[in-house]
Amino acid sequence: MTHSKYLLGMTLWLLACTLAFAADPVADKKKELAALTWTDPQVAAAEDPDFLVQGEYGQSSTAAAWGAQVVALGGGNFEAYLLEGGLPGLGWTKDKSRLRLLGTLANDSVELMSEDKTTTARISGGKITIARDGQQLAELARVERTSPTLGAKPPANAVVLFDGTSADAWHDGKIENGLLANNDIATKQLFTDYTLHIEFRTPYKPYARGQGRGNSGIYHQGRYETQVLDSFGLEGKMDETGGLYSIAAPKLNMCLPPLTWQTYDVDFTAARFDAQGTLTQPARITVRLNGITVHTDQPLPKTTTAARINKITPEPGPIFLQHHNNPVYYRNIWLVPKSKTTSMLRTKRLMVVTITEGFRHGPAIEAAEKVLPQLAAQSHGELEFEFVSEPGPRPNAGPVPKRPANMTDEQFAEKQRAYQVLAAKAKAELPVWQAKVRDLFHQKFSVSELNKFDGVIFCNTTGDLPLPDGGGLVNWISQGKAFIGMHAATDTLKAMPPYFEMINGSFAGHPWGAGGTYNFINHEPTHPVVAMFPSEFQWKDEIYQYNHFNPASVHVLISLDMAKSKPQFPYHVPVAWVRNVGAGRLFYTSLGHNAESWHNDTYQQHIMAGIRWALKLSEGPSQPNPDVSMEQALKSLAVAAGALLNKDVPSLTTRALLKAKQNPQWGAQMAVEADTYRTLPSPSDKNADNPKEQLLLKLVKEIEN
Repeated sequence: MTHSKYLLGMTLWLLACTLAFAADPVADKKKELAALTWTDPQVAAAEDPDFLVQGEYGQSSTAAAWGAQVVALGGGNFEAYLLEGGLPGLGWTKDKSRLRLLGTLANDSVELMSEDKTTTARISGGKITIARDGQQLAELARVERTSPTLGAKPPANAVVLFDGTSADAWHDGKIENGLLANNDIATKQLFTDYTLHIEFRTPYKPYARGQGRGNSGIYHQGRYETQVLDSFGLEGKMDETGGLYSIAAPKLNMCLPPLTWQTYDVDFTAARFDAQGTLTQPARITVRLNGITVHTDQPLPKTTTAARINKITPEPGPIFLQHHNNPVYYRNIWLVPKSKTTSMLRTKRLMVVTITEGFRHGPAIEAAEKVLPQLAAQSHGELEFEFVSEPGPRPNAGPVPKRPANMTDEQFAEKQRAYQVLAAKAKAELPVWQAKVRDLFHQKFSVSELNKFDGVIFCNTTGDLPLPDGGGLVNWISQGKAFIGMHAATDTLKAMPPYFEMINGSFAGHPWGAGGTYNFINHEPTHPVVAMFPSEFQWKDEIYQYNHFNPASVHVLISLDMAKSKPQFPYHVPVAWVRNVGAGRLFYTSLGHNAESWHNDTYQQHIMAGIRWALKLSEGPSQPNPDVSMEQALKSLAVAAGALLNKDVPSLTTRALLKAKQNPQWGAQMAVEADTYRTLPSPSDKNADNPKEQLLLKLVKEIEN
């Protein structure tokens, strides 16, 4: 009897527990909400008012002081991230501030506040107004950015994996509304090395969190995953979009809002093995998310945990699209096999000019003539360099002899006579040498010869090279060719406007000499040309300043950090930039005076990335960013005023940047006037009027008024 009562009691208790769990309305409601999913942006906008609030706020194509990303959390709840420097890819980087605010939709507006209650924001009418300590900090409009590679067309030699008409390239491929569904599918074809373009769209699931929000993945060779997730507004971890799952986090979270079409452009190089099948090099990958490089030549030492192929072997593998219980869709998928590059694509040929008519950077040029062929060999057939070098040593008698203290008159006279013989010989031979150089330039820069090349490199060239037609060279580049200038390329053809206007500068002195180590600012660490440098770094080199530099013509990537380098002057000193020249591209770097730079791995990565960008083998922004030059000029002005006039640098900097934000034309004019400081004379008498000091006082007064 007792035993029966015990069994009955246990049964009733278990039944009660089961009923209690089954009847948990809160848990059921949470599951129901988390499952709410929209796959069409028009339907989402019509059915959920939160959809048109979430998104990006700020400038869509240029850097700005602030940007904001607003994430919908469901039911009128939002979190927002205030980003110093603008939106990701346009100014904000991981080393800049990122402030979280929370808020709720009520009466057609969203009121948000930071955890410490110092910063508030209000979203209404397509704008977010941000205040700090009661003072308005920024007003930003909602923007919708698109990837610059969206809709990229496959080249003639590409393997088209999906163009909307057929899913036959995939095992169990399924088309839904003209899009490829991600139902755990792999390509029928296997691949080794390749360049892949793929477009994806994550769903809108405002109530879901973490890995439950738009999860999928693209597996290279079925082994290594580039994550796909609705990670808009998140920190940017290895398990979020842009991450190499379980291997590396992206340099930047470039994920766009849900239901926005996004792009991955991937350069993949498979693992390498010796004849015995022993692994000698891991696979490597460069990843561009929405046009911005988030991984550069990243080693892949292991497979992803959930990989379809979980061993690293010499065998090729498929592209695999993971299904993770989320309706992620794909389109416009194509791949160019690199293993067939040498037979399918013509190697990019570049003419490298190292002839000089002015100062010769001998050690650097000798280093370049050794290093560049090595880098070409490492490109596995992608690049080929042909040098246009001097036709033998330039005739030169050497330095005029000096008389040591212990030398007799007769000995010195003999030394002078010997020098005069050498000088006469050099003088007689120089016209012959110059004629050879002139003939070489006329031959190599003829239209028929130029058309054999994809680009030209001026490597530490100097002086008035006998270029037959500067305008013709610029026109050739504008038709889709590449120009790369290294260090003294801006000390070249300074009397030929077509050339110096194209390269956007002429050497105007270098108070930052070759023996010094200076500080630099990398304005865009996600740009492939400078992705190898951190946001701030030191480098030993000779740094130029320029005449004819037009900030409105170029995209500046690196600048001298005037606040941390000596000497300090009140103007901007750009160091590396890119630009479009018609349909062609130009890359210039001031670095490269010292031979040590040429033997440095980081510098080699820099110039190779610049060459590849100029040849359109990689992508990165090139639109002019004059705001960068203006901001650097105003910061440098404040630094110089602090050093020379004992002004408070932080206060002056803040005032100058605020005035420039309110009146950009004022800021641009201040930068122009500050640059004239370079050309003003320094008085020989300390009691005389000092025009440089007078200019500095005038500019400081402009800021303080």
